[in-house]
Amino acid sequence: MVYIEKGDPELDKMQPGENIIDIEMEHEKKIRAFGKAIESDPRNAGAYTKRGVSKAFLERHKEAIIDFGKAIEIDPKNAGAHQERSFSYLMLHNKTFWQRDLEKSEQINTNN
Repeated sequence: MVYIEKGDPELDKMQPGENIIDIEMEHEKKIRAFGKAIESDPRNAGAYTKRGVSKAFLERHKEAIIDFGKAIEIDPKNAGAHQERSFSYLMLHNKTFWQRDLEKSEQINTNN
């Protein structure tokens, strides 16, 4: 179960009558959809990144890190995948890898 605190940006996305279970179900649907996209194109770095984001939202950070890693393997200059993976590392209290990926993301953004 994902908990959203007051002030969380995810609250701004909620529609009247919608609850956190609806949002969780939407992320599960996205995970399946991006999985199908990956099956048809295993080199789709964007699909791996987006699937990782949904997994991270559901607090499945270890799985998300794998998806972000695959996106980075396909496209090493994917700043978004580095940044998202850094967040998942932070949630798992791995500050060394958090800092490494955050710095890499910033480096890529600075060079582009």
